[in-house]
Amino acid sequence: MHADLLPLAPRARTSLTLRGGFVLPGLLRKWSVLEPPEAVAVAAGAEKIGVKLYRGTRIDPDELLVEKAWEGELVVLPLADRGLEDGEYAVAMFINGASKPASTALLRLRSANTPQFRLADTDIRLVYSPDSSVNWPLSAGPAEWPTYVNGARTHALRSTEADASSRTTMQEYVPRRRTKEAATAAPLRVGIGVAEDSCLVTGMHRFLLPPVLPGHPSTPSVEGECATCGLVRRFAGTPWAARKRDRATGAVIAAPAIPPVMESTGPDFEVAFDAVNHVGTGTFGAFERIAAQVEGSGLFADSFLRRLEVVGHIDVARDNYLQATEWAVNTPVLVPTAPGRWALIGSRSQSLLAQLAERLGGSGEIVASIDAGLARVEVAGALPEGKFAGLGIQVLSDSAAGVIAAALPRLSTVAASLKRVAVPAYRSAEFWDTQSASWQQTHTLVPIGAYRLKDFNSTYAIRSANDIENGTIGVGNAQIVKHVANLWANDPLVGYHSRSGSVVTPLGADLPGLYGRALSLCSGRAPREIVANRMLQYPGVARNVADIIFDRVSQ
Repeated sequence: MHADLLPLAPRARTSLTLRGGFVLPGLLRKWSVLEPPEAVAVAAGAEKIGVKLYRGTRIDPDELLVEKAWEGELVVLPLADRGLEDGEYAVAMFINGASKPASTALLRLRSANTPQFRLADTDIRLVYSPDSSVNWPLSAGPAEWPTYVNGARTHALRSTEADASSRTTMQEYVPRRRTKEAATAAPLRVGIGVAEDSCLVTGMHRFLLPPVLPGHPSTPSVEGECATCGLVRRFAGTPWAARKRDRATGAVIAAPAIPPVMESTGPDFEVAFDAVNHVGTGTFGAFERIAAQVEGSGLFADSFLRRLEVVGHIDVARDNYLQATEWAVNTPVLVPTAPGRWALIGSRSQSLLAQLAERLGGSGEIVASIDAGLARVEVAGALPEGKFAGLGIQVLSDSAAGVIAAALPRLSTVAASLKRVAVPAYRSAEFWDTQSASWQQTHTLVPIGAYRLKDFNSTYAIRSANDIENGTIGVGNAQIVKHVANLWANDPLVGYHSRSGSVVTPLGADLPGLYGRALSLCSGRAPREIVANRMLQYPGVARNVADIIFDRVSQ
């Protein structure tokens, strides 16, 4: 072979790879059993390739599970929907009917049935404790205090409300209308302004062609002049000249082939949630690697994390800038949501649900539904006493929603505790308009309220009168700064919808941390996004819990 062709030659004549599937984070290469990969075998010059799957780490004919052979140099063996369980599997490639494999690969499949850590170790790893800091509802920490909130459970939590009769009633929700952004001052220009329909603005010339008058002979070409910029261009004056030009240039006008719109076949939220339960605990980077296989944007990773946190499936630790640093799953708990109905909050697996259904027998049933992309599990009927001890599921007699809500501090106290830093450099700034609940472009940071400073990423901050005087900002996240700004404007974002018995906020202004968890635990559901109406709905919220939350976010 010529030396110049060597880079084009394959380095290996045979290749066996595991491709696709839902990859689980960790030091070992492993996949979710709910979405395993496919085996791709390639052998240059082969007449026949066979791929076999064995149970275990060795090639044992007695443990053969799947076999596929194909004429040619390529074989793809899908491993989904084959009833595989958690464990190790050996994948082998055989060329031209050989008895010895030409290449092998080790396949590790895991799920929530085989977690990395014991649930007892991850359960109390992170808790929300009022003894830790002033902004404790926004960030979890180590279990070093006697009072705390862990998932859907509370321990020795104290109420901060002195007189329930002085509680403010949550107002009825009124949709907010977007207002047009304030017109910015037009920049000073020297000379004659350019019209909006000018080709310098639209990029499209408007050529004026001479009229065709009767009795005048036709010419092969005519000249047209742009009415805006004066550009002169020649055009064909006769059909014969136009066809000649097309033949000379080889121009062919054809409609592009547009493929039909296909539904996404990527992993759904349930596979990602099963992966979260398998990993058990980890850094936010590990959570991002799980969420990125559902949707690659960092925005989805943040929203998915907050969705699991607000329901109580996981607890999340954050730093002083309210950026997520660590998370941990919680012990499964059955929370009462209605007479004869309990919602399963916390860790779960397929084996746990199967054992739960077996323990219920004929006294109750498991009702599954889709809630914000996740399977919501409810138990309906009577719970037999003494049959859940071996499962590790705790049954609560009362919902902890009211207890958590009563222990929350006022939002003004949390706002004063946010970390203060000097105003950073930014490229553009937006101000939170409390009336329309939307971001508006601004060129000053003087008004009191919430800001979004944009550079390489977005910084969410608040500015009080003291911040303006000291040249500082209070750093928060997108949710807390919006509610603080509306608190200062005496216009809380939350409202109660009496007809549906739910709490409604503008879309993107969900209640942060435990403020939202107190509302979600009433029904065991995550908040529902109503994109068409720009609303976020917490369904099935008790009126007394809604009034406590309104009292906290309005003072």
